[in-house]
Amino acid sequence: MSHAAHSAGTGHYVAYRKLCSSRAAPARGRRLLPAGHFRRYAVATRMPRGLLRRLPPGLCRATAWPGVYDLMLGLSPLRLIVIAALAEHPRNATWEVFAGELERSRFGLAHFQPRTALGHLLQHHLTTAYHREGPDMAYTVDDFMNDTYDLIIRDLATLTPEQRQSIMERMDVEDRLRGLTPAQRQSFLERMDVEERLHGLAAEERLRGLDPEVVRAWLRRANH
Repeated sequence: MSHAAHSAGTGHYVAYRKLCSSRAAPARGRRLLPAGHFRRYAVATRMPRGLLRRLPPGLCRATAWPGVYDLMLGLSPLRLIVIAALAEHPRNATWEVFAGELERSRFGLAHFQPRTALGHLLQHHLTTAYHREGPDMAYTVDDFMNDTYDLIIRDLATLTPEQRQSIMERMDVEDRLRGLTPAQRQSFLERMDVEERLHGLAAEERLRGLDPEVVRAWLRRANH
């Protein structure tokens, strides 16, 4: 965690405190909620020794929990969580997932209990990455997105009709039809109602391809 990162974190804290204060009681005017209502956190995969060397002695204080420190910066302490130094325990699984060491990440994934759809998706992708790739192989955001698309395509049949319809509505008509054989298109058209198939066609288009004698016979029967 660099000095710039600390400054940015403090800026976010100040902005968040102002936002929460305005939402909590708009009539308070410019009065802020007490600073004690907020906590500041920083998370690092390893101990930020470069930053700590630039701090005066005694500003970094260990807590009762391994890997958790209080940095006495500013008006309130900043709680520093060092993932590599955390106790290997299921309660720390969420942090362990993002550890820089492969085995710690695998431990975190084994005990991680997602509570949202995004959490389940993240667990799936990271588990796949850590089991398939070695520690020297980077797993980028682009890799994450591509794997997400592959997962959606693979499990398309398990989506609800509403979810599949939502995907289809975002596709061009040409994309929807691309890949269908003439027989598949014909089979689909045959299942449609006749009026629906002819809707929007001009008279000339409806008659195109018909034998003129068939048309004349139909007109005679209709007394035209």
